[in-house]
Amino acid sequence: MEIVDLFAGCGGLSQGFLQAGFKVKKAVEYDTVIANTYKLNHKDVDVIVDDIKNIDTSGVFREGDADIIIGGP
Repeated sequence: MEIVDLFAGCGGLSQGFLQAGFKVKKAVEYDTVIANTYKLNHKDVDVIVDDIKNIDTSGVFREGDADIIIGGP
């Protein structure tokens, strides 16, 4: 199953889902420094660096991108 991680931080929640056999497709983190850490920890994930309220969902997310949405605000 495929995951989108919102409020992703450095990727701890994503890591748990990866270890459980899921695939993380995209992650959203607004803090540039933290997002860079996420990118180092999860090289295969498309990381969107922006405040979630600024994201144009018609261009970033599409129906079917994920089976599950996770988030750890």
